Amino acid sequence: MKAALPTPLGRTIRAFFSDYLPRLRGLSPHTIASYRDSLVLLLRFTATQTKRHVASLDFNALCATRVLLFLAYLEKERHNGATTRNVRLAAIHAFFRYAAT
Repeated sequence: MKAALPTPLGRTIRAFFSDYLPRLRGLSPHTIASYRDSLVLLLRFTATQTKRHVASLDFNALCATRVLLFLAYLEKERHNGATTRNVRLAAIHAFFRYAAT
């Protein structure tokens, strides 16, 4: 049985973490881990909302409305403060700026 190829979203995430952040941006391992945790939370939230597996998500699932719902979820369900919420948002911004290029 052949393994499914990663989606464009999956390939972009892999390049973001394996090449862009450590090599081109020179970010510390701690910052990269924080970005990773933020995107993992976003992807799991999106998968739950769309009733799909994380591996099958695509860019269309990550619309602005979904990101806003995710940020509200962080505050209401996970009881994150504004600082943590903004750290997560910064990681999402960095990823989408990279993906846009």
